[in-house]
This record gives sequence, C-alpha cells and structure tokens, in this order.
Amino acid sequence: MSLRKILSRARRVKAVNYPVRKMIKGFGKISNFLYLRINARWPVSGIVNCKFEDIKFKAYNRCDDGQVNYYYYDNPFHEFRVIKLMCVLAKRSKIILDIGANTGIHSVIVSKKIPEQK
Repeated sequence: MSLRKILSRARRVKAVNYPVRKMIKGFGKISNFLYLRINARWPVSGIVNCKFEDIKFKAYNRCDDGQVNYYYYDNPFHEFRVIKLMCVLAKRSKIILDIGANTGIHSVIVSKKIPEQK
C-alpha cells in the first residue's frame, strides 16, 4: 500500500485527524510558511468548527470538500468576495437561489449573516 493511501485513510480517522489538525493550527504561530505547506496537505475530516469573518458555523467533511479547509484553517480564499456579494444581494432580495451550491456552505454563511431573510 502506498504512503498516499495510508495517509488518506489516516485522515479519515477522527482520533488521528483531530490532533493533527490542532498541531497544524499551532504551526501558524511558529512559521507561516510551514503552516501553509502542511495545512494544504492535510484536509479536515469530521465535524469541524469553521469561521468566515464574524460568522461561526460547523461543517462536516470527509476530506472531500476543499472549501471546508479554507474556513477551518482561516486561509484566504478567492470565493470570499463572492460570499460578500451574496450578502449584499441578500439584503436587497426576498428570495435567494444558490444554484450549483455543492455542499451549500455559501448559503449557510449568507443565512447566518442575514438571519432576518429566512
């Protein structure tokens, strides 16, 4: 079995993934370069606490949704501008359709950012 397959299976085990994620977050205080290199290679798994600006939410991931990594590790993400635009449009609209939402993380963020628009 290749090292890649072994690591892939290990990442899906909560008892392994959780402490490694915490260790990776700790690397950010030591070395930004090391932190960015390692967290790009260790996708989160399980139910994780995520954050976008002042909004906190939980997301479930099986190492298959790269967006969850950005929110969990609080890394810059090119789609953050899209979410900000969605929030502005949601304030002006009565109905929002997020077509092609995949896992719907953007919809969750917008609904939390503008709770009165339910």
